[in-house]
Amino acid sequence: MEVLQRYYSTHHNKNMYLLILAILCNVFGKALAQAMPSFYRKHRFHAHTRLAINVFCKENTHNNTWECKSPFNTAAEELATLGVKVYVRHTHTANEGMWFPSTSGPRESWHPLVQDTNRNLPKEFLQRAVASNVTVIFYHYMKCSKYYAQLHPDWVQAHPDGAPIGWERCPEGGLSTCSDQWQDTFIAQVVQLSKLGAFVGGLGGFYFDEFPGNPGGDWSPSCRQKFYEKYGNEMPNETISTSKK
Repeated sequence: MEVLQRYYSTHHNKNMYLLILAILCNVFGKALAQAMPSFYRKHRFHAHTRLAINVFCKENTHNNTWECKSPFNTAAEELATLGVKVYVRHTHTANEGMWFPSTSGPRESWHPLVQDTNRNLPKEFLQRAVASNVTVIFYHYMKCSKYYAQLHPDWVQAHPDGAPIGWERCPEGGLSTCSDQWQDTFIAQVVQLSKLGAFVGGLGGFYFDEFPGNPGGDWSPSCRQKFYEKYGNEMPNETISTSKK
């Protein structure tokens, strides 16, 4: 009898736990769904583009103008004809400068196209999207900036010997997540883009691509300082292996 009671009690409790879990999943699932933007709930498939200035736009040195080939300027219209309602596009990528007159840095931090024309490309993207009844998700790449990497070498991720950690998109070095100054600069850019979206409309959110730091470690001055402040010891110089076994 005692064995049967323990058996019943164990399975009864298990079933109760499963029931409670199911209820919680249902409640929180509905809450999460309601928290998502309406466009996201309605349109679950989005187009993803890689339309970089340096690939699609060229300076015409004969008349000092910039020319961009399709679909750089007309992506929203062209995608709308295909039935696309939501698409992702860059507002910064690789080592290109800012795509709009950003107050997060001086004019020299802007892309040459923006410096020469004073164009606000994200604003143009949103205006065209609104006109085409399309929602844009801004793809604001966070790791690379040639301007800031050269201006502030201490913001750059580093190997234990101090050499910069680079990637294909920014061989001279990616910016460090430990650098509060870089974080403040990047956040200021995102805030500007958010305010632009609130003013113009058409902005659904942001796509922050890729891991922001080196998986094997970052020995930049700011990371070393943060490590010391947290653990009271100098940061070890052994690189963490990220190879798959």
